[in-house]
Amino acid sequence: MAKLEGKVALITGGNSGIGLASAKQFVNEGAYVFITGRRDRELAAAIKEIGRNVTAVQGDVCRASVARREKTDEMR
Repeated sequence: MAKLEGKVALITGGNSGIGLASAKQFVNEGAYVFITGRRDRELAAAIKEIGRNVTAVQGDVCRASVARREKTDEMR
């Protein structure tokens, strides 16, 4: 049994660099991964490179955290 068999991972910035390398390693160890990235073209290339057990979600995780912080500031 693979080390991460049956596990699910969410990897932000999974379309390049360390995020892509992490996603590939997680899949090789048996996990299903969700990767995020800002650009559709790079996400499509990452899916092709990873090859299996991957779903891409286009978006900017930084924007969500900024919005949440602004909302928290408004509540004070």
